[in-house]
Amino acid sequence: ADFFCRWGGEEFIALLPDADLGDAVAVAEKLRLAIAGRSLAGEHPLTVSIGVASSGGFPDTLDEIIREADRQLYLAKEQGRNR
Repeated sequence: ADFFCRWGGEEFIALLPDADLGDAVAVAEKLRLAIAGRSLAGEHPLTVSIGVASSGGFPDTLDEIIREADRQLYLAKEQGRNR
């Protein structure tokens, strides 16, 4: 029951309800590698930065999990992008 959609602007969200944090990180890395090295209109190389968060079995709300993933996304961008 995974769900992937555009979240806004250049952001997308993947909800992986049956994945633990390690599985979610593996999916994120697979997506990052699939995009890396491709180019837009043959000229502009694409990269992607991804934030990953998990409820970890706690009763976190979806909003809290999304906020944490967003925080992780901006941390990845600050550390050099394409992470």
